[in-house]
Amino acid sequence: MSFDFARYVFNLNSSFDAGGAQALRQFLSHHLTVKRWVMASDYNTGTDGTDHDVYAFAVYPISIDGIEAVRRALRDCFPRDFKHTARITWEQKHFLATNTCFVFVFLVSKSDNFLRSGDRTKDLAAFREALAQTVAQLTANGTGEDNLRHLRMLQNEASKKDFSLALMERVLLLSLFNAFVTAKLTANIPVELVWWATDNEGETRYCNDVFGTMTYINYHSIWVKTFGRKLIPYVGRTDIRRMDRGLSDLVDDLIRIPDFFAAVLARWRIDQNRVLPPLGSKRPAIRRYFDIMRYWLNENENLLLAICSPQHVGDLQTGRIITAKSPRRLERYRKRVAPNTEPQRN
Repeated sequence: MSFDFARYVFNLNSSFDAGGAQALRQFLSHHLTVKRWVMASDYNTGTDGTDHDVYAFAVYPISIDGIEAVRRALRDCFPRDFKHTARITWEQKHFLATNTCFVFVFLVSKSDNFLRSGDRTKDLAAFREALAQTVAQLTANGTGEDNLRHLRMLQNEASKKDFSLALMERVLLLSLFNAFVTAKLTANIPVELVWWATDNEGETRYCNDVFGTMTYINYHSIWVKTFGRKLIPYVGRTDIRRMDRGLSDLVDDLIRIPDFFAAVLARWRIDQNRVLPPLGSKRPAIRRYFDIMRYWLNENENLLLAICSPQHVGDLQTGRIITAKSPRRLERYRKRVAPNTEPQRN
């Protein structure tokens, strides 16, 4: 099995430090007194006709006015689902400039398999062995019984003949990115509480929410490596198995920004810089995709857009994508947000 968590985090950090850290700190400078944060996530994986999966996260500050202030701003501006958007309004185009949230988006090529080498018997054996070693190590470290129980349930699932390594790859990546974003937030500003708001879909629902357990274990690992014994911020998790209607509606509101990013960027063919229209879509509907990309991607300093390529040799190639409306503006923007990197030539 080639999921080297420490190596993956190292490469994500290297890319983040080349420009994303500066952008995040600039955003956080507008919210220095905020101690409570919400991190909402959505993703688009396995969509037919697309080149990559998308994992999107929006980080919201919760002021003294409470979460309703953020919720109201989102409700007033966005429908609950991108599919229900007939056109992109002026308010939607310029929403990210209001400093209401900072967004992390990770694009992962669907052709990059890190648990699957082509020999299913060998790959399953390798994953089961690595998982058993992880559970044994966490048990020896005194990890909480609830977290261990979820991992043992995953062991039971992995013992089945129809266990999906492809789904497991997506769960591992989602938990990695979720933990990484949380770590970047809590490392750059004093935080008392972070609440993870996740959609109730396949990867988050799988195996009785093992994703949440894996995310917390990953985040705890990053925190301890960075800060040692310093008190870790409290992390609240949405129990998607027991959400009532009120909590479900709240989560739906908070994931509106990640939903838009995931829906649009899944259809971005990066090498050709064009949008792949959904099957049967008409030109007015496709215009929504262009508007989001034009106004949300170009010179957006409240966005970290990364492209990641997991390798079966245990590495995670990672780079940051920056865009502007013209080559000259792109060069000025690149020098401002990532002065220590060389521009890529297409």
